Amino acid sequence: MEATQKMIPVGKGKRIGIKLDEPTWRAVEWLAEQAGQTWQQWCAQVIQEAGEDSNNMTAVVRAAAMDRLLSETILADRADQMTSPQAIAMRMAGQCDDGVFREDLQQSTVESKSDCGGFTLRTGIDMYGRICYWIENGLRGGTHIIVRTPFTPEQWEIEIKAIGADE
Repeated sequence: MEATQKMIPVGKGKRIGIKLDEPTWRAVEWLAEQAGQTWQQWCAQVIQEAGEDSNNMTAVVRAAAMDRLLSETILADRADQMTSPQAIAMRMAGQCDDGVFREDLQQSTVESKSDCGGFTLRTGIDMYGRICYWIENGLRGGTHIIVRTPFTPEQWEIEIKAIGADE
């Protein structure tokens, strides 16, 4: 999949080039729209939050997009059942490097794998017996995300049945 570079104004006449694949750019645009911003404003805010000492701004924007996309979509269904809307995402998601990511995968059971362009999504059961999502950043040296749910497959079934009964 081909990547497209776009320039992001970050203040004082300075601009940074970010190169992402088309699905990731669509995610950035959607997240910006949800926040009432342009994609340039959204990216500039993410870059500012990361700090100037971050050396790979493309990886920073990609990781923020994936983290927030998960929070707004997959995890949003469960977030309303928590005390704080972002509580489950913040407690259960963690960034890691290649070594930690590979070691975690080796100790877990991956049940499915989907190539999503700039990242690969795996689902399965982690080393603790809980349902888990592994998001592998497609950029060399980029950080990856592991999202551990608080549920075993058995607990997940109970939760799914309870949700179905409520509808």
